[in-house]
Amino acid sequence: MTKTSLSSLRVSPREERSLIIGNEDLRGDERIMQLFTLINTLLNHESEAFGRNLHLLPYEVIPLSPSAGLIGWVKNTQQFVLDDRSRSF
Repeated sequence: MTKTSLSSLRVSPREERSLIIGNEDLRGDERIMQLFTLINTLLNHESEAFGRNLHLLPYEVIPLSPSAGLIGWVKNTQQFVLDDRSRSF
């Protein structure tokens, strides 16, 4: 089971919130965020995509060890939960 807690870090002059994740390897997540950044660069160089303001929203992922790390809190977002118990098969 993944252990999580919300932490605030003071980064002058603003405060940054991060989610501390335990028992989870975030190195793959970090690579996906790097891929999002690369895709955004490619979209910015494509005139049609640039005109439509297409982009992916990467967030900060900092692996601290193979089993722990920090995920940057994305402001003005809501949690999306899919409750599998409500599905009927």
